[in-house]
Amino acid sequence: MDFNVARLRQGEKIAGACAVLLFLDMFLHWFKASVSASGALGRFVNTSGISASASAWNAFSLIDLLLLLTIIVTLAMVLLTGAQRTVALPITASVIAGALGALSTLLVLYRDLISKPGGSGVSQTTAEGSISAHVTTQIFGWLGLVLCAGLTYGCYLAMREEGVSLGDARNQASGAFQGRTRPAPPTGATTAPGAATAPGAAPAPPPAGGAGGPGAAGGGGGTVPPPSGSAPPGA
Repeated sequence: MDFNVARLRQGEKIAGACAVLLFLDMFLHWFKASVSASGALGRFVNTSGISASASAWNAFSLIDLLLLLTIIVTLAMVLLTGAQRTVALPITASVIAGALGALSTLLVLYRDLISKPGGSGVSQTTAEGSISAHVTTQIFGWLGLVLCAGLTYGCYLAMREEGVSLGDARNQASGAFQGRTRPAPPTGATTAPGAATAPGAAPAPPPAGGAGGPGAAGGGGGTVPPPSGSAPPGA
């Protein structure tokens, strides 16, 4: 495969760079859970400083797989463009990668802001005091959100550079889901009048009683009249 970076357009460069950085960022700490307590428990918990961090692979159960799929499809788009290879797909690679990137961006935004893994906070009160746990989004979690958005933007630029609009992308998606196929040509069609005869075919027979035969003057089958000026019989 002859890969050349000079063949990549700006959108594909942005999407490819964000995909690589996102893959590396998924191994870093996205979320942190810290525990605080009061009363008798507080003397032990606050002194120990109980806390735990989780990467995207540990914090998510399905979103991390979606992110991995988005990264793979985006890098495949970049490799195919750099190698000048095409794949017969009902939807262009930039549209597929852009749709996955947009979905990943929305899900990561939802988990970073609204529904953090493990809940935003848990508190429990006992006779020895109260204890609470809080989950916060770390800088690498926000960086993952930015990289998802950058990947989506790069795929959108690649679509524009290919001449594919949002309407075209919508038509491609609807056609792929509906399974549109090109209609087959009709069978048993007859040859139109005046069409050329296939090579080796026997010529059509002439019409019956037609002119053109020897001695068929006047179109009939009579005998040839005697020459003029001959003597009548018995002269």
